[in-house]
Amino acid sequence: MLRQQALATLQHKEKRDYSNRQVRMFSSSQLDAYVRCSAAYYFGWIKRTTNGNGKVSSPLAFDRCLKATVYAHCGYEPDRSIPFEEKWKPELDIAADVLSEGCKLNEVFTETFNWLCSEFKIEWSNEQEEGEMLQQGSILASQFYEEFRQLEATPLVAIRAPMIDKTTGLVVSTNGTPVPVKCTLDLVSSDGIIFKLKTSSRAIEKIEYDWTLDLQRFVFEQTKGQSPKGLKVVNMVRRTSPMMQVIDAPEPRISRTLAICQSVLTAINLGAFFPNPKNTFGCSKAPAPCQLTPTTG
Repeated sequence: MLRQQALATLQHKEKRDYSNRQVRMFSSSQLDAYVRCSAAYYFGWIKRTTNGNGKVSSPLAFDRCLKATVYAHCGYEPDRSIPFEEKWKPELDIAADVLSEGCKLNEVFTETFNWLCSEFKIEWSNEQEEGEMLQQGSILASQFYEEFRQLEATPLVAIRAPMIDKTTGLVVSTNGTPVPVKCTLDLVSSDGIIFKLKTSSRAIEKIEYDWTLDLQRFVFEQTKGQSPKGLKVVNMVRRTSPMMQVIDAPEPRISRTLAICQSVLTAINLGAFFPNPKNTFGCSKAPAPCQLTPTTG
């Protein structure tokens, strides 16, 4: 039944019309996308275009399925009062459905990953990648279970929950009207610790500074009226020998972070969009090759 509901949700999303979409809220992911490549931001968030092949990148498919597995393990249930983003519901419902059948966490990932691969065209880098990711995700799901078994006894107050700062006027539109900023928190424990989930092909040696983490702290404080007790980055590394890192986020530099945010938001309001020639991540949003002419208006 949940599998049918997930398919219905996907079909509903495909019918949405973004042609007249107006931005009434900025998210931390939007701001981060602009910093990486403002041209990609333009095509992805304003024009809503893609590279045209209609495929989902394999790292994104892996990320969504492994995180959905973790969310299901940490207490997500369909129709539960804990908030979550609508766009995650298909994968979450599948993962929760499999988990309810008594499957182990590695089996939950396997079933969710296979389901996503059957419903979407995945862009694999080679013929072996699908099998490699299936094995890596299965191992990482088991590692998460062993590392965070205490979460079963620690109530979570949020799972993939959007928190919105509506009060400080951090974002100011061109007409001077405050625009809310939204951050999505992966996991928040009842004792006030934020867990930022991340999948990557590389281990993290050290987090020197990450303004997106500071923004999560800031919005949490503005929303809850208190500072988080801690912020931990959980880096799930997909490689030949998968590994999981749990790293304490560095001390916040809120003033620097807010200055960066205001600069980015001002640039967006002015219409400054430039291709980034050093974008080593590639550009899945802009048509290839990127034909956007640098503009400031």
